Amino acid sequence: MNIITRYPHMYILYILYIPSVLADNTQSNAFSAEASCYSLPYGDWGFFSHILTYYTVIVICCHKRPATPWIDSIPGSTWNRAIAIQSEPWLHATTPGIYYIPLSTLRPISRNSYLLSLRQFETIAAMKLALSLTSGFIAIFPSFWWLLLYLPGVIAGTAGTISLASSNFSPRMSTITAVFGGVGLAIAIATVFIFCLRFSGSDKNPFGTGALIGLSGYASCVPICLVFGALYSDWVLAIVADNLMGYPSGQSKSVQALWVLYMIGKRLNLLTI
Repeated sequence: MNIITRYPHMYILYILYIPSVLADNTQSNAFSAEASCYSLPYGDWGFFSHILTYYTVIVICCHKRPATPWIDSIPGSTWNRAIAIQSEPWLHATTPGIYYIPLSTLRPISRNSYLLSLRQFETIAAMKLALSLTSGFIAIFPSFWWLLLYLPGVIAGTAGTISLASSNFSPRMSTITAVFGGVGLAIAIATVFIFCLRFSGSDKNPFGTGALIGLSGYASCVPICLVFGALYSDWVLAIVADNLMGYPSGQSKSVQALWVLYMIGKRLNLLTI
């Protein structure tokens, strides 16, 4: 029985030509083994970390202090620049360590499945690095325009996450995919509806209703991808690794120490003033 007959609603992913290897138990075991070696925060810890990152970015871009959002930030603060400059090398130094050290000890069961899963995990790791880089720039130069720097990373990471999810589909994966997909679809529909109400009429919309629906739908996909891409990856990785907390408890002390350093580096922007 293939994945289409077991999960009929998965035909959408096949239309997008996302490969599935769920029927191959050997490949599925390889994905699970590598996911257990993926030591960047995911699951509960990763979700909480990304929520804090989004909060910090929004507050800083609104020219407020993350720790005390009712107080205005200090423009051009030397302290903020020092925090951002300190956190970036910290994150870029710890990320390869906590990701590649465990992978170097992994003995892949299948070379093809190993290479496929490696690409998927690398795109997710690249998305996290892109978010860290973007938040660092925002700490120095507060502006929502810096999110465009994060966009290529989150698109690649989301594609890798969807591919990883389809390669390891299960009832739990179906549930989490339905939740994120349903919320994202509801936001997109609401955005289209609001745009149509706001810009209805020939004087406000010279391009026609069809073009307005298409443009508003496309515009809603960008923030949905920016926000939900990393959050969805947290739970996909947690399900694949069978570790909902996301803490590398089964790894060495050095990997756990690097994980803690990564989490500290991610939170330094909360100290901006």
